[in-house]
Amino acid sequence: MKFCQYCGREIDPNALYCIFCGRAVSGQQQQANVPPPLPPNPHHFPSVVQPAGFSDTDRYALNKLNLLAIVLLIGLLISSTIGVGFDLAFFSSVFRTAGTSPSTPVNPFASVNFTNLFLYLILLSLVGVGTELYSFVQMRFALKRLSGVDKPNFGSPSSLILFAILAYPFIFLGLGIEFAGMASFFSTFNPSQPPPPQFPLGFAYILAGGAVSGISGIIGIIGIIGGAILGLWRMGSRYGENTIKAASILFIIPLANIAAPILLLLGVRSARRKLP
Repeated sequence: MKFCQYCGREIDPNALYCIFCGRAVSGQQQQANVPPPLPPNPHHFPSVVQPAGFSDTDRYALNKLNLLAIVLLIGLLISSTIGVGFDLAFFSSVFRTAGTSPSTPVNPFASVNFTNLFLYLILLSLVGVGTELYSFVQMRFALKRLSGVDKPNFGSPSSLILFAILAYPFIFLGLGIEFAGMASFFSTFNPSQPPPPQFPLGFAYILAGGAVSGISGIIGIIGIIGGAILGLWRMGSRYGENTIKAASILFIIPLANIAAPILLLLGVRSARRKLP
């Protein structure tokens, strides 16, 4: 029996390199981690020897994953509450207007306060983006720590998830440029006059903002798939938890992603029992 003197995982007795952490192992370390035989003492009660393989790094990563799942659940509850408030504000205004004058046709949207509805949408977006960013940051911490003991599996996801984190500011920058261009374009647009001989400046802003948002969105998708989803899948493989693997797939499926934090909590709870 031979153990790696760096990560503690059991390896082949004839191996020159550890297949888990990639470091060179010397032949003199073959019996370094094998416990000595117990003396034949009838009054001696040996303690249970925990199997090698998992360490404080795994405990740290699972704690980060557990925190991530809790934050996602809280974000879903807050988003659902805001969504219910949006629906109540919208439909109550519509039904109130439609029921005031049944004999005369009335625009049912006349009394809708679109400013308040817009604020609801902004708040909903901030909660969603905030919880996702926080989750990606916590996952980055977990994957970065795991890459120290298993770089072949977690080195790439820990780097690619940075794309998802850094893409968000540029997406909002592009949207801001695009909305500013739309405001400028429509403020000078007059359908009764012939179009100008050259594109207005506002239209150029729209194109530039759309390009920035589009490129940032593609980079963010690469980070989500290659970083978050692949990292969660490999964490599920490391701990033998299919629930963590299922959660990684559900993250990208609309509506079904509601179940992802619950599966993560169940998977983390089961994986913690395997730690020494």
